[in-house]
Amino acid sequence: MPSPIAHSLVGLTIAYAPQQARGRVACLAVALVAANAADLDFLAGWASGSVNGFHGGPTHSIGAALLFAAAAALLLRKQRRLVGAVFGIAFFAYISHILLDMACEPFPTRPRLPIFWPLTNEGFLFAWRPLLGIAHGGTGGGPADFFSELFSIANVKAVALEIALFAPPLWLAWRRWGTPEWSLRMRGGERETADG
Repeated sequence: MPSPIAHSLVGLTIAYAPQQARGRVACLAVALVAANAADLDFLAGWASGSVNGFHGGPTHSIGAALLFAAAAALLLRKQRRLVGAVFGIAFFAYISHILLDMACEPFPTRPRLPIFWPLTNEGFLFAWRPLLGIAHGGTGGGPADFFSELFSIANVKAVALEIALFAPPLWLAWRRWGTPEWSLRMRGGERETADG
C-alpha cells in the first residue's frame, strides 16, 4: 500500500477539479479524509491485537466509497450548493485510495482487494504495479512489528517516489485552480478568467 502522503496528494489534486472557490476549504478537508479513509480498517486491527488483520478488506471497495461519499454529503447538507461537489470529491478521492493500493505489490493479509464488495468478495490487483508500497508489519504482527517496519529505508524510498510522482500534479492543479479568493482579495486583485 502507498503511504498516507501519496493518498493525500492525490486526494487533494482531485479536490481542485471542480474549480469551485467557494467551499474550497471544506472540499479540501473532505478530499484529505476520503483519500485516507479506507485505511480506517487498521483501527479494527489495533483493537484485535493484529494491526494488519483487517487491512485491505471491505473498506477497500467501491461500495465503501459510495457509503463514505453519501455520509460526507449528508454531513454537509446544510451547505446545499456544496452537496454535489462534496459527494463527487469524496467518492473519487476514496476511489483513488483503492486504485493506488492496487498499483502496489500485494500485502500478505490480503493479496487482492475486494473492490466490488458487497456484490462479491473476489479480489483484484493491477498486473502492472509501479508503486513500491509501504512496509508496515507482517500478518498477525502487533504494534511493535508495525512500527519497526514503518520507519525503514525502504519506506523512505517509497515515499520519495510517491512525492516525485504525485506532488507535481497537485502543484499544477493548485496553480491552475487553487488560488484562494481571500488571497486575491488581500492583494486587491481579482481572479482573471481565461477569456479575459
